[in-house]
Amino acid sequence: MSRTTRSWDRKCLALSFVLTIGTIPHGGVTPGFAKTESNAGIEPGLKITAHIYNYAQVDLATLALAENETARIFQRAGLRIEWRDVPIFSLQSRSIPPDEPALGPTDVFLRIVPSSSAGPLNKSQESLGCALPSSKQRVASDAWVFSDRVEKVAAQAIASRDQILAAAMAHEIGHLLLGLNPHSVEGVMRGDWRREEYVSAAQGRLLFTPHQAQQIRAEVLARNMPQNTTQTLGSLPAK
Repeated sequence: MSRTTRSWDRKCLALSFVLTIGTIPHGGVTPGFAKTESNAGIEPGLKITAHIYNYAQVDLATLALAENETARIFQRAGLRIEWRDVPIFSLQSRSIPPDEPALGPTDVFLRIVPSSSAGPLNKSQESLGCALPSSKQRVASDAWVFSDRVEKVAAQAIASRDQILAAAMAHEIGHLLLGLNPHSVEGVMRGDWRREEYVSAAQGRLLFTPHQAQQIRAEVLARNMPQNTTQTLGSLPAK
């Protein structure tokens, strides 16, 4: 599967926050970290591989916690994530080390970057992240999370930095699996996050809806089918 992005639709599917700086009382919620759940019971074919490019150099402890929580969110949807942290020396390219398995339709790429380096993808000053849609007959694999905006929200002391990062990672990977317009009125796929979403993230309750979980499982199984003809981003109507 080709990994170039130049021929793709450049419209970015963005996650925005609507917090007003200075209006959220500090200490209103004590952030908690939910224990990662077991992969037991998840079908073998229900797995994606996420390649993480930590351009923003988020500290490794925070990133590990965020990956753990993102995995838990997807486990609740019945999907397992295998993380591949790309070494820092490889960040000048998107190449995968030669000893890695061949890339497949369930590999996704997530870049953690400062918003200042997001270039044409940085269309909103409130976006926590962005996913790149693909054309028909293609599967989308590229998403971004903006580290400085995660820090900005974390400064409100509603949820910790790793919890906000995890929720944003789950949201953007969700875009890659759910199609062009997967935003919902509640849960991790809500398009504009309010205080309620960050409270839920702190309590480990910001999840995919049951219907979205079903869609995610169906999409990953379809991508694993031989001669897959699944249409993902581009197959659902836009708002």
